[in-house]
Amino acid sequence: MRNEAGAVTGAVVQAGSVGQVNLVASRPPVRPAQLPPDVSHFTGRTREMAELNTLLTTRTEAVVISAIAGTGGVGKTSLAVHWAHRVRDRFPDGQLYVNLRGFDPDPPVPPAQALDGFLRALGMSGETIPRSVDAMAATYRSLLADRRVLVVLDNAATVDQVRPLLPNTATCAVVVTSRNRLAGLVARDGAHRINLDQLPPDEAVSLLRGVIGPTADTDAIHELARRCGYLPLALRIAAEHVVNHPQRPVSDLVAGLADEQRRLDLLAAEDDEATAVRTVFEWSYRALPPPTARVFRLLGLHPGPSFSAPAIAALAGLSDAEVRRHLDKLTGTHMLTELPGNRFQLHDLLRDYSRERADLDEAEDARIAAVPLAATFGFHRLAAQFPFVTTDTLVLRARWQEIVTISEVGLHSAHTEQDSPLILTALSQLADAYFWADRFSESFKVAGQMLTEARDFGECRREAQALHAVAMAQEKLGQATEAVAHYRSALSIYRKIGDLRGEGVMLCMLGNIHRRQQRFNEAKKHIDQAIHIFNRTGNTWSKALALRKIARLHLDLDRPGKAIQAFSRAVALSRAEGDH
Repeated sequence: MRNEAGAVTGAVVQAGSVGQVNLVASRPPVRPAQLPPDVSHFTGRTREMAELNTLLTTRTEAVVISAIAGTGGVGKTSLAVHWAHRVRDRFPDGQLYVNLRGFDPDPPVPPAQALDGFLRALGMSGETIPRSVDAMAATYRSLLADRRVLVVLDNAATVDQVRPLLPNTATCAVVVTSRNRLAGLVARDGAHRINLDQLPPDEAVSLLRGVIGPTADTDAIHELARRCGYLPLALRIAAEHVVNHPQRPVSDLVAGLADEQRRLDLLAAEDDEATAVRTVFEWSYRALPPPTARVFRLLGLHPGPSFSAPAIAALAGLSDAEVRRHLDKLTGTHMLTELPGNRFQLHDLLRDYSRERADLDEAEDARIAAVPLAATFGFHRLAAQFPFVTTDTLVLRARWQEIVTISEVGLHSAHTEQDSPLILTALSQLADAYFWADRFSESFKVAGQMLTEARDFGECRREAQALHAVAMAQEKLGQATEAVAHYRSALSIYRKIGDLRGEGVMLCMLGNIHRRQQRFNEAKKHIDQAIHIFNRTGNTWSKALALRKIARLHLDLDRPGKAIQAFSRAVALSRAEGDH
């Protein structure tokens, strides 16, 4: 809706001037009524309506009583307009409204254009309106002095766009809506921010029933609300679909919305493309700086329901500090939600849009590489955060869940590209991730798949690694005999290909499992052989691993002094390697 008030005719008398500011008088004072029509079937937002009422009645000097912020389609304009209609009787001198088009295919409305419309609505004719923005703003404030006018500034992009439109008298009140936080209005102008989120499920269902009617199937209505992500714009569009096609059951639309590839296509008004959910999201996306827009579309490639900054840094190939700046920008524009624990989440429909933008705007090779890169980078990065000596098991297991999810998608991407080295890497990482997440049966299954693939591809080293992973899972599953057989098979391959480190690690694993079987002589023999190999190769970290195995053996044999000595040597070696 454009808000270009026509000139009000009548005699205008020059009343005086101060500098560039012309103070005018007209007969009689004009009472503007620019509010758009009230929202039909407005539902919910009881808390926010009460909050706005309280702010209005308790304010003293503040002019901007509220900045309503939230993502596109969440109902900011609906709330502001509905509330304004409820309280307009408290503003007998009129209501001013302008859509500032901060997120719109058209350019944002500059302050001068908005002021021109307001001054005309307040009774000034074109020839009497000053030319400079400062003079226009001063005249505007003078006309509103001691008058009770409600000003609604809708869809603002920046504080600079808003500030010239603020009256300077407490008899007026201003409500601003924006997809941005407009922190400056809170800090400098005393605004109270109201952050709008999706509707609660019961209010979303009430909105649907208000449009569709009370006879629709209850289960289908609840599922329809869920498929719309409880986003008011999506709910209204879906409800109109049902009303416009009464011969089709609600369940048909629900089934269509279950397809994430079609969901945004269905959430479009049949005769108004501007109100489509996709279009509303696109306005926010187009307003992002290009590097931030790239991070946004890569978010759709992350498979989990939430994610950490390091996970997205891995997807984007950025440092934590760099990606955090982009995530802050996205949360500031309400395209992303920050959760407790330094995690983030996309609304379901924004996730669909993010994936769509990745398909459209991200080069195919970059899309294909992103997730396996994240799996590889994120896997090793996470492992590095938890050195063997200082592992906090509970934290480790929780963090590995994220790598499990990323690795699963990395494996799918590798299979899609039929890239055998990448398939083996992804299988190896996924088996390890399952293992550290205490999902041993799944680790065993994936390691078995890796073993088959490695043999098919003729990859001997990968075959040995797969045998190692299979044996580790079998140990945890209580299959010690089978685990020993697989450790021995891996040991044989490492010896065959001349991999001394692999040989030493397998000797350690055999020694450890024999220790648990109380076959102490065999255990010590294998671990001593491993230490000898690591002394030859100069592999300090692996030697520290072997010393820890020896220390545990001494504990089992009730030799605490020797155990402490071995542990101390292991810790010293680990610290020398930077493993604190």
